[in-house]
Amino acid sequence: MYSLIYVLALRIHSSRPSTLTLG
Repeated sequence: MYSLIYVLALRIHSSRPSTLTLG
């Protein structure tokens, strides 16, 4: 489950770095 969340977070971060900032 965590893998999916991690992938989604990465994709979102790549798409909109302004919205989310994950180290």
